[in-house]
Amino acid sequence: MIAAITQVRVLGGVIGVAICQLILTNHVNSKLAGVLDPQQIKSLLLSPNEASRLSPNQAIAVQEAYGSGFNLQSRTMLFLAIASLVVSLAAFKRHPKHMKDLAEDELELRKADTVPNSIASPPSKSLRSFADVNASHVSMDNTYEMHVREMM
Repeated sequence: MIAAITQVRVLGGVIGVAICQLILTNHVNSKLAGVLDPQQIKSLLLSPNEASRLSPNQAIAVQEAYGSGFNLQSRTMLFLAIASLVVSLAAFKRHPKHMKDLAEDELELRKADTVPNSIASPPSKSLRSFADVNASHVSMDNTYEMHVREMM
């Protein structure tokens, strides 16, 4: 469970970086379209150090474009953070179930599901032996039950 949460957090960070880069690239392209030629803009986006090769007026335009682009990135992330806060507050539970109770509920469900519905019908040849399947299922349930008891 913790690994899944970590993976979602990393995915969210990657998506955030991609959004910020998209915003900055589009903003710089639109602001500098009349000031620099497309090849200069491309080289500038690959390496901001290319601004040192520009004329003073072009360098000022680049600084303003990047400054306003960073401002736009910050505002966008602020709005996304506010939206995330609203969603988090909507998902808040005043009295959440404890992990111990959730584990017990899952254990009860696993115990109720140990006997398959097809036990009344004769076994088919295409399936493994029912005893093999049932034994492995019971073994997993016993292991899970011991793990839940250790958590309590």
